[in-house]
Amino acid sequence: MINMLTAVFLSSILCSVFAARPEIVDDILPEVKRLGQTAYLNCSVINLQSPAQLQWLKKTSPTGPQKNISSDETVFIDEVVEGKRKYDVVKYGNTNRLMYQLIIRSLTETDAGNYTCQIYLPNQNYKEWPQKLGVLTVQIPPTIKNDSLASITVNEGQNITLLCEAQGNPAPNITWKRADGFPLPNGGFQQRGGIYKVYQINATDRGQFICIADNNVKPPASYTVQLVVIFAPYCTAVQDTVGQAQNRRFHAKFECLVAANPRAEVIWYKENKATREKEQIQDNDKYKLEQQDDQRLKADEKWYTLEIKNVQGNDYGDYYCTGKNEHGENQAQFQLFETMDCQGQNCPSVGAIPEIEDDILPEVKKQGQTAYLNCSIIHLLHFIAKVQWIKQTSPTGPPKNISSDETVLIDEVVGGQMKYDVVKYRSNDSDIYQLIIRSLMETDAGNYTCQIYLPNWDYEDWPQTTCVLTVQKTMKCQGQNCPTGKAPASYQVSIVTFMFGLTISFSIRYCF
Repeated sequence: MINMLTAVFLSSILCSVFAARPEIVDDILPEVKRLGQTAYLNCSVINLQSPAQLQWLKKTSPTGPQKNISSDETVFIDEVVEGKRKYDVVKYGNTNRLMYQLIIRSLTETDAGNYTCQIYLPNQNYKEWPQKLGVLTVQIPPTIKNDSLASITVNEGQNITLLCEAQGNPAPNITWKRADGFPLPNGGFQQRGGIYKVYQINATDRGQFICIADNNVKPPASYTVQLVVIFAPYCTAVQDTVGQAQNRRFHAKFECLVAANPRAEVIWYKENKATREKEQIQDNDKYKLEQQDDQRLKADEKWYTLEIKNVQGNDYGDYYCTGKNEHGENQAQFQLFETMDCQGQNCPSVGAIPEIEDDILPEVKKQGQTAYLNCSIIHLLHFIAKVQWIKQTSPTGPPKNISSDETVLIDEVVGGQMKYDVVKYRSNDSDIYQLIIRSLMETDAGNYTCQIYLPNWDYEDWPQTTCVLTVQKTMKCQGQNCPTGKAPASYQVSIVTFMFGLTISFSIRYCF
């Protein structure tokens, strides 16, 4: 009888214990985190009592076994990243309602997936254990596979296919555009998709194409493909008609933009009015041929200019800029026509006559030093007026021409440097022409004239001004025979200068 009562008592106790079955009461909210961040998955349970246990597991593959992460607050995976445990489980709440939070640190791509929170019930069928599924998404910024070609070279008229493959989570969107901001060959400014086909390539299609992969996880990825096109020259006239007045020392200039790959040979021609044949133009005193540098141009573009100096009546007519390479030839046509007045930026303004703005300050230097004479000019007309430096060698003799603009006419070298130099620089609205005279000697002293050469003007009307250079001889005795100590001595000292044609000399007597 006693044994029966004991059995009934124990049975009632067990029934009371397991009458309240443990349950997972809330869904596990999905977690979305970026690469390297920390994820938190929360599992809330009620009526959890021993010997029941709460477990976290991860599904590693659709068909493979699950990875056991924890049981209650005990973590089975002993992995450390950046000085902290990869996994942790923290328990919150009271005896009846508890929350088990799974913490996953330093997220990688492999951490993404399905995580199961389940309650282990001993002596019960596994399929009857309470469980909930939580999803962890790890966002990964896009990356572009680097096996794509960085440069593609094609002939004009061919077709090409540009490929761009990218990875990331979520899957990135791929967009093509041009680096220079111009429309794409097939129209529009953007093209979606990793495969971009271009038909009938034109020379204007050359340049950089950018593939951009973006999935809203910063930073987006980009990849640049350089499209190189082989093509015959294209010649473009910047201004195909130019006017200029004749016989007044005015110049005319043509500008031609030539694009070609490989580089073109550029030749300028003038059409002979009588024979209608093209005659090649050479760089000489009449014509100035130049290639201009411009950072705005592409690598296969060049800027060429033809300047016709001192336009005459027989210069009017048609001119041609011709480019030729192994793939073909092209040309741009220009016309020079007559006008009554000067045309272009170098034409004189009405009433703006060049003049010397200030007097030239006198210069006093010692023998062997360097002298600097500055001539300040306003309203200077380039190509029409020239600035000249002249030295008066004697009161009645002819002057010595030193320079014209920045060109020095005297080829004399002293101490490894030119005896004379002319440096031009801009100061406010004035052009300064500085005459430099090195290694001064007694004969360098005198009057120096700065004058403005004006063609078709009388010489008496040319603006000019004169300055004085004084060269002082040394005041001390030079050489091995000079006296020493305090013995009295006298020396002849001269200061020689040209001032209005006069020579001044005097003597100084002194003691050491």
